[in-house]
Amino acid sequence: LTYVHWFCSLQQFDHTLHMFWLSRSSHQNGPFAEVIPVNHILRPCHLVPQWPRRMDAGFNMDEFLLNRYIDFNLFESLDGVHVL
Repeated sequence: LTYVHWFCSLQQFDHTLHMFWLSRSSHQNGPFAEVIPVNHILRPCHLVPQWPRRMDAGFNMDEFLLNRYIDFNLFESLDGVHVL
């Protein structure tokens, strides 16, 4: 079993970095997460957090870049995917 924190579907593309932005999914004002069997995971992914210019004690990472360059298969599967 593994703990998975779900993210919203691909909604924004950064044309400078050529990566997709992801944001955490939520449910009832909390994180949307589940414990699932490991064999249900299709592929791991590398997420790069968006760091704020200034850190404070209440900082919480909610937005990430999906690094599609770290995995050739992921890169190929996302090639041609367009978002509005």
